[in-house]
Amino acid sequence: KFELLLVAPLLRLRGCKVIIDIRDSLGFMEYGAYLRFFLPHTIATPLSKLLRRITSAIFSGALRSAHCITVANEGIRETLPPHAPPVHLISNGVDTEAFVPAAAKER
Repeated sequence: KFELLLVAPLLRLRGCKVIIDIRDSLGFMEYGAYLRFFLPHTIATPLSKLLRRITSAIFSGALRSAHCITVANEGIRETLPPHAPPVHLISNGVDTEAFVPAAAKER
């Protein structure tokens, strides 16, 4: 899920503006539960810890490269380090005043 963040530092070096859009907190990514479904516990647990360290390093590098960050909610914003670039909230969902269901006869 975070693999594409690998290119953020390279894009920054090339002079590109980098905007990181975060829809899920890294804290929600639990590889262990997924891996334990397919692998023995003795393999899944250390592999999960390794994957967590790798994704954390990739994520940190991408944040350092970003010019700004967009997040889906305040909870995600709160998980970011205080030295993160400017963070903008772009909520998930729909504006129910602008978008309303069509009347039954119009469907």
